Amino acid sequence: MKLDPVVVDQLVSGSQSDIRQVINMISTWKLLSSSMNFDQGKELVQQNQKFTIQTPWTVMSNLFSPHMFGATSTSTLGSKADYYFHDHSLIPLFVQENYVKCNPAKARDSNNEKAEFKRMKYASKAADAISDGDLVDSMIHGSQQQWGLMPLHAMNSTVRPASFMYGGFKSFGRDTISFPMWLGQYSKTNKNIRALGEIQAKMRVKVSGDRDEIRQYYYPTLWPRMFNPLTESVPDIDSVINLLDNYMLSKDDFDVMSELGVGDLALEKTVKCIPTKNKTAFTRNYNNRDHPIAFSRGQVIKPSAAQIKAEVPDHEDVLDDEDDNVVDAKEEEDDENDDVTADKLVKQPKKPAASKRGKASASRGKGSK
Repeated sequence: MKLDPVVVDQLVSGSQSDIRQVINMISTWKLLSSSMNFDQGKELVQQNQKFTIQTPWTVMSNLFSPHMFGATSTSTLGSKADYYFHDHSLIPLFVQENYVKCNPAKARDSNNEKAEFKRMKYASKAADAISDGDLVDSMIHGSQQQWGLMPLHAMNSTVRPASFMYGGFKSFGRDTISFPMWLGQYSKTNKNIRALGEIQAKMRVKVSGDRDEIRQYYYPTLWPRMFNPLTESVPDIDSVINLLDNYMLSKDDFDVMSELGVGDLALEKTVKCIPTKNKTAFTRNYNNRDHPIAFSRGQVIKPSAAQIKAEVPDHEDVLDDEDDNVVDAKEEEDDENDDVTADKLVKQPKKPAASKRGKASASRGKGSK
């Protein structure tokens, strides 16, 4: 049986390089015919197509490979869109994270400046396609949930960006493809929103701003007044603690606010500039004081050091007359409850019957009389 090399390559790629499946397809076809052309091989591959779930890294390597959108590519538009459905929630994020790392085949030129200009042009087109994909995704996962738009989302978020930026990554290897950083940033954003909401709930006793106003207007004013006194050689700890108490904030809120800053108020430029001894002194002084609480959620609040040192009177030996009466009443109730004669479930013992000898002597005595 003669096979064209192109047909063999098609059988190998269609079976995911499974040699046993290739031999099985050829042996089955040999029973019907002794030759196979390109169209027949394509039809045979579709009939025996092997579906496997690929990892996102494998999908990215195949989708952005130099031959995927080339002139000699045999992949159809549907097969390219199938890469999206391996993991429709994760593949678009991988594309968004890694498309800028590609070296587009369309932008290659002997002139480096011209090649860089083309690369920026195709990267801009890929970014526009990803933006269109985000609009479609909002309609899919929004209130309407139009799941029929998933093929359109596959084209805009995966296929179109790859068609502009295909050509392989700049440095080849698995480590080149990065995991989407958006997932970590999204989780961090939700955590900061929850923390900012708790701070706003406590500060609303003193201020009238909502969560966004607290972050935009109050935070840039309050935070420098909280950490600047602690950076000095002689820290003004009392002013910081009084400021926290005035706005019903705690030491935990102070730590949370240190993570909300950006730019000049970022964590690296504020809290990390405070000497360790000042941090220790601030924590010690704060724990030794009593602080106002805006509201309580039923949490167990540990007493401060001042409350622990205070003397507690001993009332163990002090009893009132009312307590004596209560104790006597309880003892009487316990005695009544201990009486089992009134319990119907307890079988009472019967009185012992008189012996026969006793009855006989009694009858003799009556007869003698």
